[in-house]
Amino acid sequence: MTATPLPEILTRGAVSAQVLARWGADIADALAAAHQRGAAHGDVRADVVRIAATGSATLDGFGANSGGSPRHPAPEQSTSPAPSPAADVYALGAMLFQAGGAVLPEMAAAWPWLGHADPAQRPSAAHAAEYLRMFTAPPATPSAAPPPAASPPSAVPPFSAGPPTAGSPPAAPSAAAPSAGSGSAAGSPTAGSPTAVPSTGMPPAGPASAAEPPAAVPWAGLAQAAGSQAGWPHAAGPPTAAPRAGGPPAGLPSPATSAPTASATKPRSTRGGLWIALALVLVIVLVGGGVWAARPLLGVGSSSSDTATGPIGDVRTADPCSLLNVPILSRFGTATMYPENGSPSTCRIWVAGTGEARTWVGATLSNPALDEQDLAKVRAQRIGALTLYSVPASGTYCQRTIVLPDRFRVTLDASRYGAGTQDLCAMADAELPSALSALDGESLPRKTGDIPPNSLARVVDACALGSEPVLRTIDGLNVGRRQQALGGWSCEWGADPAVVDSADVQIVVRRSLPLTGQPTTIGDRTAVVVPNGWTFYQSSCVVNLIQRSYPGPEGSTVAEYLVVQVHINNATTPEAHCTAATALAKAAADKLPPPN
Repeated sequence: MTATPLPEILTRGAVSAQVLARWGADIADALAAAHQRGAAHGDVRADVVRIAATGSATLDGFGANSGGSPRHPAPEQSTSPAPSPAADVYALGAMLFQAGGAVLPEMAAAWPWLGHADPAQRPSAAHAAEYLRMFTAPPATPSAAPPPAASPPSAVPPFSAGPPTAGSPPAAPSAAAPSAGSGSAAGSPTAGSPTAVPSTGMPPAGPASAAEPPAAVPWAGLAQAAGSQAGWPHAAGPPTAAPRAGGPPAGLPSPATSAPTASATKPRSTRGGLWIALALVLVIVLVGGGVWAARPLLGVGSSSSDTATGPIGDVRTADPCSLLNVPILSRFGTATMYPENGSPSTCRIWVAGTGEARTWVGATLSNPALDEQDLAKVRAQRIGALTLYSVPASGTYCQRTIVLPDRFRVTLDASRYGAGTQDLCAMADAELPSALSALDGESLPRKTGDIPPNSLARVVDACALGSEPVLRTIDGLNVGRRQQALGGWSCEWGADPAVVDSADVQIVVRRSLPLTGQPTTIGDRTAVVVPNGWTFYQSSCVVNLIQRSYPGPEGSTVAEYLVVQVHINNATTPEAHCTAATALAKAAADKLPPPN
């Protein structure tokens, strides 16, 4: 009988709790049989799961992991990497969570149980199968009285709550995940529910362009770690009503007497159609151009996001630190938050690992781009009303981009600073649950505190820093194609996707550790010129205008500076690029506040 790999199934659209739980129960049965024989799988992951036309799941790859690193390692495997039944159960939970369980509130109770940090507190595979089958029963007939309307989910990770109490169906507690109620196709977020899944368990082919979820989204232990972070509305430590070790969660009704209700299995929408309609109207207004002609260059006013209706709102005042969870990165090293690093719409965490391993993990907010051409070829996954793009990792950088229904963006990234072999994508993925939870609220928290008088954060519109006469001297640059990002702290001209090797100019406010390059003086400030510094292109030039400095991690100094980067074409020499970049930098320097 023909079977289809699970990653291919996931590209066709979202799956229901019933279907996902059926797959999980089938896999747990296979694990239980192996464990009874004294064997462990060692690397349970989506790649080795196949779905038959009947909807049943089979697990391949037994014995294939001979000492290699598993896709979803359990916490205890950091010191004892040998396969074990408990580690198999952990990996099963992580795989189901990534395959869609993260946005199924009715399954929220399963995650802290299957992924318990203590392997002795996890269920056996047989008990996990028994529990998962509770979700596969047909919905119970609803009572005559309609159920009360569900309240909006609060900003709590989907796996932070304990199991349902006695007599209740396995539905989500008050702390729920971003709902799967309004799906969005990759690259084209739209309102509406995910495609319904037929009873066979095989999602129909559809327009969704989702791929297998990111490979290393850490999930177990987040409920415990996140509880120690200020502002998280749930307690530290495991749930007080944690499931019994070796058996189904305490107090759960048996499958014979109870089943999920219709209201428990019906996807919910975190925000209504009116919200989506307003957001789409806003996008049309913003992209229409001409909005910024009368705005001042400097000040503390709003930017292109000042009338946004989504959870980000005004990018300039939204707090990107609210998207990050410091404790979850502690398994990679000592983690410390630095709000003033990256762009002014960025918050970063400095992770000091063993030896020389150092990494920045950050979250950046941005208003809509002109289009999604930069993401057109990137692997995508629908998560409720959001679309997650997993940018392939480079040697020193990994990025995840979340596009909201109104096309505002959140970028989670990890970049290596210095030596080290840490898994950058695992670090970026570790912050996904926290970010998704924050975006599920009505509004992100706002920044507090005053902006220093000489900070470039007072630049309202980076586009106004570009000298049009100088821009028009750059060969092949489409000056009319201009897009603002990062709430106004970034502006880009050209970069036309319809043109091969298109000219490109970008001016952006940035904050980072000390700069390297050719020091010089432009106007009344120090500058650093870096030929071929724009690594996206073969030939380019970057000029950094230093504005101010302040203390950074481990006794270092962070510089705030204006980046002016130019790419004309790959045939142009770096020297010619630097001539154009320096001319633009000189014109921009005259418009900036005095440096410190």
